[in-house]
Amino acid sequence: MSQLDSQELEGRILAHRKLLVALLHTIARMAPNPDDLWDDIRDSASLLDQEEDPGAIPNAAFATQVRETEELRSIIAQAEARFRRS
Repeated sequence: MSQLDSQELEGRILAHRKLLVALLHTIARMAPNPDDLWDDIRDSASLLDQEEDPGAIPNAAFATQVRETEELRSIIAQAEARFRRS
């Protein structure tokens, strides 16, 4: 596979994000209790904040996990907002 330049990579990521938002929106519309669904989705995207080791020093892997969690929360918030508007 060839190397992707930053614009191509960004375009692909944005396409995935739009698809995920659309899928979550559709699933919520079909759910018998959408509020429970949104709660479950948000819970699954929660970060433990290193609760198991409060003295741990954050490292690069933790920083990546934090960024991943932020992105998941952003996607979920966008999908939920779209659902609430519809």
